Amino acid sequence: MEMEKLIEKKLVNRVGLSSRVVVVGIIFSAVFFLLLIDLFKTYQSEISILVSAKSQVAAKQQSQIVSNISELPKTLAFYERMLKNNSDMRDVTKGLSPQKRKDKWNEMLTVKRAGFDASVVKIAITTSHKADSEQLAIKTARTLFDTSAFYYNIKKDVDLRIVDGPITRVYISNWFWLFIFSIIAGFSISGLLQYLLFESKKFSIKKPEFLKMGSFFEFKKNPNIPVEEELEMLNNLYKNQQAEQTFDFEQEQKEEFGNLEYEKKFQEMKKITKSLEPDKYPNFPEMPIAHKVEASAPANLPIADDSFFIQNEAPIELESAPSQSVESEQDSISSETREPTPEELKKRLNELLKGKI
Repeated sequence: MEMEKLIEKKLVNRVGLSSRVVVVGIIFSAVFFLLLIDLFKTYQSEISILVSAKSQVAAKQQSQIVSNISELPKTLAFYERMLKNNSDMRDVTKGLSPQKRKDKWNEMLTVKRAGFDASVVKIAITTSHKADSEQLAIKTARTLFDTSAFYYNIKKDVDLRIVDGPITRVYISNWFWLFIFSIIAGFSISGLLQYLLFESKKFSIKKPEFLKMGSFFEFKKNPNIPVEEELEMLNNLYKNQQAEQTFDFEQEQKEEFGNLEYEKKFQEMKKITKSLEPDKYPNFPEMPIAHKVEASAPANLPIADDSFFIQNEAPIELESAPSQSVESEQDSISSETREPTPEELKKRLNELLKGKI
């Protein structure tokens, strides 16, 4: 491990590159390549035309006829005829000299024979859009049919037919230079960021303190932190917990103090109501509850017969009726002399203030 670190340090000092610069440089290079690849992407649509001889005279000169027909699309007259027959076609060489117009058209056009002595001519159109390349390939083939009719007898000597296409392919032109440019740009930006963020004194960024402390879930002892600092952290944590507990205690005291104030207000309201209406709320002391004292019967008490209780059953019921009436009177007296509830006090006070009582 020490040997590897020493070698890495020497490479960094000599070459000026580190693993961070390499990784970031590769990422930036890939981003540049993917962003710029659309600028270098082109579409090529290819169409194949079969040239066949109908007469014996044309059959003897078939190779020459195929060669001549394959050269017709490369001329400027062919391009101008195609523009004339297709009014919806845009002239990409407008405003240029005839030679530059021909060169511009030949950059888009590719005409070749399928083989050395083949009778199939392949025409390809390259543009930056797929739909444009397909439409131009079809229009070029139709214009070739019309132009060939001026030089050969299509009905008797030569026959032209489309045998394949249009087939569109995607090409990346100059991809090698794009790859080189992406690598240079990616590593240049990576080196600049390395210098600004980690080496330059003006733009140096300090590591936050919470990142230096390590993970909260790491239960191992950190040798970089001294014991005094750990004890201080524990004391601060204990003080914070104590402060939170005192805060809760003060809050409970406030709630109890609020309840005492409510109780005082209730007693004052009660006194005012009693002073204003002494007749309805007399200050009678509570009536004592009488408890019957039951004495135990002596052991030598004689036992009467059951017939004695049967004879005296009716008078006992008569005597119980007056006792029930006495108890109901006591209940009514106690209900009149009971303490009023807070709702009744508020209601009485409001009626007194409104003058209803």
